[in-house]
Amino acid sequence: MGAHDVIDYGTHIGEVNWRLNLQINRKMEDDRLLAGVKSGLQAAVTDPLTGLYNRRFGMSQLDRLATETLQNKGEMALILADLDHFKLVNDRYGHAAGDAVLSQVAQIMSGSLRKEDIVARIGGEEFMILLPNVTPAQANQTARRICQSVRNTRIQIGSLSGPASQSITVTTSLGVALLNGADGHCLTPDALFRRADRALYGSKSGGRGTVTVCRRSAA
Repeated sequence: MGAHDVIDYGTHIGEVNWRLNLQINRKMEDDRLLAGVKSGLQAAVTDPLTGLYNRRFGMSQLDRLATETLQNKGEMALILADLDHFKLVNDRYGHAAGDAVLSQVAQIMSGSLRKEDIVARIGGEEFMILLPNVTPAQANQTARRICQSVRNTRIQIGSLSGPASQSITVTTSLGVALLNGADGHCLTPDALFRRADRALYGSKSGGRGTVTVCRRSAA
């Protein structure tokens, strides 16, 4: 039946206590081992600095969502975001300040998304955001909300050469690619990613701190 032990009627209370303690200790050890497994699995998919998903997990979710979108003839969006002039932050304030910027920008992005959306850090200062079941207008609105929120937030940093606490502002450029599973095109996740990357380049070359939406097919 799945029981870990069976105690006959009339067993001495001392033996009952001993058996109960044995099972409790085994349960505690099982819980400890399970927690270790869960922690290891979480570490395998998480970026340690920002707490976001890492590139490997993010790309696997892109594959999954793109496949589901095509099968269900739905809509989704892929957003690539890159912090502008991030090297200047590291050069001027130090790498600890750069880490603080990345962590706080990650929080801003996470706070701008729905529960079902996915955000991952896929490079030094580059992020990928996956929006399942969204229209082009909703994707555009989300990207612009993130762009504006990052621009309007004072990022708290520390500097060894300056005050213990100070704040700076940063901007981010975003490129948006759209996937419509009902448009009849056989699109691949790689093609969608390249389309978002080209849109991101458009934002970078167009003045930075902006959003570029690629509305054409990514085929």
